[in-house]
Amino acid sequence: MNFLSGTQVGTINTQLFVNPSNLIVDTPESSPFGANPVNLKGLNRNFGAFFTDTFDVTPALSVTASGRYNSAAVDVQDLRGTALTGDNRFTRFNPAIGATYKLLPTLTAYAGFAENTRTPTASEIECSNPLTPALLPTNLAGDPPNLKQVVAHTYEFGLRGKIPAASADAGTLSWNLSAFRTNLDDDIYGVATSVSTGFFQNIGSTRRQGIEAALNYQAVAWSACINYSYVDATFESPLLLPSPSSPFQDATPPMGSIATPLA
Repeated sequence: MNFLSGTQVGTINTQLFVNPSNLIVDTPESSPFGANPVNLKGLNRNFGAFFTDTFDVTPALSVTASGRYNSAAVDVQDLRGTALTGDNRFTRFNPAIGATYKLLPTLTAYAGFAENTRTPTASEIECSNPLTPALLPTNLAGDPPNLKQVVAHTYEFGLRGKIPAASADAGTLSWNLSAFRTNLDDDIYGVATSVSTGFFQNIGSTRRQGIEAALNYQAVAWSACINYSYVDATFESPLLLPSPSSPFQDATPPMGSIATPLA
């Protein structure tokens, strides 16, 4: 990955149109100017080892267990200085287990639990210092090693079934209905410090839960499907965000912790 950004000074004419000039910003990365040029090279390396197996406990009940060990490296080299240079390492073992039970020849119940991780991106890492907010999303400010990877814990259960074709020329109707809940630890959120600048930080726990439904008709020469998904997303940890442009901003931190809808 190579990332390059620059700034060209514009001029406003009498019709209030912005025209380019021959002035190119070339300030050093330590300058307090908010749009310093950036030139860096990044390297993402991901390694993993996994296993999976399915056990037929009974003719109707099957259990699947799996696990994956992840090792990720996000290395960034600053080609204009040293502020953006950094090596970041993230490792974790993620287990998963699920089961299916055939209630009827055409009806199956299933449930499962799985853990997954998301490593911070290079742009999130380079814009994670609250003392030096970045001009998002085109500029980068520094490489402090203070972002953790996001860990997701997902629970799901549901039913799926099929209505066989009544004749050789008729189609097959299949359906699926499921409910899910995903709890995320150390979720990453973009915090705005002004209209154009901000930084990324781990904000604690968030939750996304809901239902999914699908209906599919498969004929010999054509098919049709309908899908529906409802997601309820909430903050599960107390979170205080700056709002410098809001006339209703409150300098007093909120008391207590309640689930708040995600913006």
